[in-house]
Amino acid sequence: MKKFVLMAAVVVCLLGFGKVGYGQCVSLTTMGSASTQNFDTLSNTAGSTTNNLTIPGWFLTESGGGLRDNEQYGVDTGASTTGDTYSYGAAGSTERALGSLRSGTLIPLFGACYTNNTGATIGSLGIAYNGEEWRLGTAARTDQLTFEYSTNATDLVTGAWTNVAALNFVTPDTATTGAKNGNAAADRTALSSTISNLSIANGATFWIRFNDIDASGADDGLAIDDFSLTPQAFVPPTNLSINDVSAPEGNAGTTSFTFTVSLSAPAGAGGVTFDIATADGTATTGDSDYVQNSINGLSIPAGQMSNTFTVLVNGDATQENNETFFVNVTNVTGTGVVVTDGQGQGTIQNDDAPPSFSIDDVTAAEGNSGTTNFTFTITKTGATAMSSSVQADTADGTATAGTDYASNSQTFTFLFNETTKSFTVTVNGDTTVEPDETFFVNLTNASNATVADAQGVGTIQNDDVATPPVISLTSTVVEDDESQTLAVVIGRTGDTSGTSTVEIKTDFAQTVVGLGNSSATPGAACTAGVDYIPQNGTVTFMPGDAEKTVFIPTCGDAMTEPNEFFPITISNPTNATLGMDISADGIIDDAASQYVISDPITIGSGTTSNPYPATMVVANAPQTITGLRVTLFDFQHIGSENLDVLLVGPQGQKFLLMGDAGGNDGLDTPATITFDDMAGQVLPDSSVIESGRYEPTTWEPNQTSFPEPAPAGPYIEPGSAVGGPITLTSTFGGINPNGSWQLYVRDDNGAFAPMGINGTINGGWGIQFLAPSAAGVSVSGQVRAGRSGLPNTTVMISGGGLAQPRITRTNSFGNYRFDDLEAGQAYVVTVVSYRYSFAQPSIVVNLDDNLENADFVADER
Repeated sequence: MKKFVLMAAVVVCLLGFGKVGYGQCVSLTTMGSASTQNFDTLSNTAGSTTNNLTIPGWFLTESGGGLRDNEQYGVDTGASTTGDTYSYGAAGSTERALGSLRSGTLIPLFGACYTNNTGATIGSLGIAYNGEEWRLGTAARTDQLTFEYSTNATDLVTGAWTNVAALNFVTPDTATTGAKNGNAAADRTALSSTISNLSIANGATFWIRFNDIDASGADDGLAIDDFSLTPQAFVPPTNLSINDVSAPEGNAGTTSFTFTVSLSAPAGAGGVTFDIATADGTATTGDSDYVQNSINGLSIPAGQMSNTFTVLVNGDATQENNETFFVNVTNVTGTGVVVTDGQGQGTIQNDDAPPSFSIDDVTAAEGNSGTTNFTFTITKTGATAMSSSVQADTADGTATAGTDYASNSQTFTFLFNETTKSFTVTVNGDTTVEPDETFFVNLTNASNATVADAQGVGTIQNDDVATPPVISLTSTVVEDDESQTLAVVIGRTGDTSGTSTVEIKTDFAQTVVGLGNSSATPGAACTAGVDYIPQNGTVTFMPGDAEKTVFIPTCGDAMTEPNEFFPITISNPTNATLGMDISADGIIDDAASQYVISDPITIGSGTTSNPYPATMVVANAPQTITGLRVTLFDFQHIGSENLDVLLVGPQGQKFLLMGDAGGNDGLDTPATITFDDMAGQVLPDSSVIESGRYEPTTWEPNQTSFPEPAPAGPYIEPGSAVGGPITLTSTFGGINPNGSWQLYVRDDNGAFAPMGINGTINGGWGIQFLAPSAAGVSVSGQVRAGRSGLPNTTVMISGGGLAQPRITRTNSFGNYRFDDLEAGQAYVVTVVSYRYSFAQPSIVVNLDDNLENADFVADER
């Protein structure tokens, strides 16, 4: 096997080692006149190996580093197996050929350079020579001398070289190894070809060379003889091309697509002939898009420049993409003709309107439960050869997604032969009387189509029977603290689709049976002696309204008094009837509202409140008080047993209002708590605290000191017994209340590090001071039915030295109590109930001391 060795050639000839440009190249002077070389001037001295190449314009170069790498040639008959450049021929014969035998250490190149001195540009070269095989080194395989030319080389190895396959000499005899006779017909091949499309300017030099390839196995001796090179003048080629045709197909019949095959110059003698035929692209004859056509031997006569070829395109009314077919020109013959564009494209333009989408409307009853499917049909109208798509989405009308129906969104793809698709919307059934409702299905984002009807309407028919509307009060007791706002809620049930009205009265223009005038005093504004501002008038329910709220402002005062009462009634409905509950008790809870700090107090787990302390500065109060009450407004906490509240008076009194009460259950509903020595109950130990009056209560004694700046303990702790000796009165009675009061609140849950807010006293806190009074006895008792106490029952006391009746309500056990009554007086105690009757609704009591069993028992039902 030969090795490939990179050449670094030195060009040598016997004319001297001068460079190209000093007469070394063959001069070409006449177009059409061949320059020939038969190599018979080469040496025929047998066995010589150091011969210099003396043929004008011809060069050799060798590389590889072997002993014969000397830029000289040897003389051989084909017997030598040594790599070298050779003069081949019979022994002693002057009939010589120039060739080479390539080996692993000798890589030969030989060739010639030519200079264009014709005065014109060379456009082509006619090349002819005889290839001679003088030795076959390995049988059953071929070897070859390749022919190459270069228009920018300066020697045999520089520049860019182009191979001409038609001029490559391939060993003709591969049967028997050994020496051959290159002059014999079996070992000789005549080669010729024209190298066209050249543009070698006058005065320019070009090179040709022969390269012995590295065939496998032992080496071969290959040579050239009788070489000729004929320059031909540059003749611009005649370009042949075919145009493209684009036109609408039409809706019926056929349309002619006429293609023109054109020459860039008139056809020469004999004209130009070619074959021409259609070929499918996206348009096919199988789909009847066009009519196949072909012509063999179509010609452009001499002197003419074009001919035409017609293809018939079939019209249709089907919307489709533009389609293409091709017209191919092949087998072109004609002098100097070059095919520059042998394919024409026919574009069949779609001229048909795209299909359109539409959607229908659906109307159906909703049903009373479960779901009902509303199925819309999306229709595609119009013929098409391609797929189309459209997006469908639901949208609210008067019906609401999620409540009345389930929203849906879907993209539909229609194949060319599909015309309808279904889109389903699930409608929720109910038993609510309501108007018919609508939702929409909108078509958008159409592809390969238009939208003719973009919206389907779904009408949900009401199938529920209307129940006449009924108006009533939602509660028979409306209660809040003084200085707050009572919210009276009026409800409407049944058919709420229309407009209804009802009148509300909250003042004393009507008489409350069994009570006479109410103890709560109405007024136009919160001035002295006014307890609340009544709200009378018409309440209007608009369609769909189920509730209306009437807000009644209450007024604060500095009095210690029982809870106050006023009636609330509704009447005179329109487009409705009245329900069972048409009257209610408005109750204004007495609270410590003489001095109020309404800023909220927030409480964090395991830490102190914010603010800490909550400070109240009192001025212009009486110089001496007998006691006081304290109210925490709208108190909430997730576990009130961890809460401690400390009240510090102007003279430094340190009184615990509450500690470790209420248990772990969260106080979710805000409670307003008034601490009052006369409350008759203490805060619960382990149940949820509710709004009300309570004696100060601490369930765990010996409370630890509050964090600074609170004063350190010990503190005055009231304990958890009802009527215990340590009271607000015992602590603060007889003091001057003017000055600074501090309320310290802490959460002592040490199990957790300080964290976020877990409680609030949202309405702040208030104090009411009790002035000296001669009153001091009380009446208490229970209102019950059978053995069960009746909660929230109205009890009134009148007579004695009272300027007006007092009213209170029983607690959750049916108990009531009137305090601060004058001993030695006679009073009338009356129970008032709208649900129960009493054989003796009033009793007369003569008070010399506290009376505890003034009970009322309801009649059996």
